[in-house]
Amino acid sequence: LRSELAIVSSELWSNNTAWSEHMESLQSEMQSVVRQAQEERSQQDDAWQVYVESVASEACEQMVAADEAWKQHCEQISSELEAMQQSQTEFHVAVSQAQSAEEAVVQLRQECQAHETCVAELRSKAQEEAAAMV
Repeated sequence: LRSELAIVSSELWSNNTAWSEHMESLQSEMQSVVRQAQEERSQQDDAWQVYVESVASEACEQMVAADEAWKQHCEQISSELEAMQQSQTEFHVAVSQAQSAEEAVVQLRQECQAHETCVAELRSKAQEEAAAMV
């Protein structure tokens, strides 16, 4: 029985050693796979970071260009608004001058009518005096 027990014990020890070696091999292989996955992940992270930075840089450049175009557009509108305000001022001056001229024309017409009335009265008096002399 001892002999059989020694054989079984030896076989168990042998199996246990083989199992331990197998487990160590699996653990080593697993660590290798994990390391490789981490390296691949790191490379992917690096590539993703480069891509994100590239996209962000391009977006910033587009925003700067759009901002500059908007500033130029605003400056153009401001310039056009100033020109319109100048035209409006010139128009108001012209309207004011036209109103002044119209008032002057009305005044001259009134003066002319007064002179015509005066001339008519003087003719009438002159005719009366001429008729009285005759």
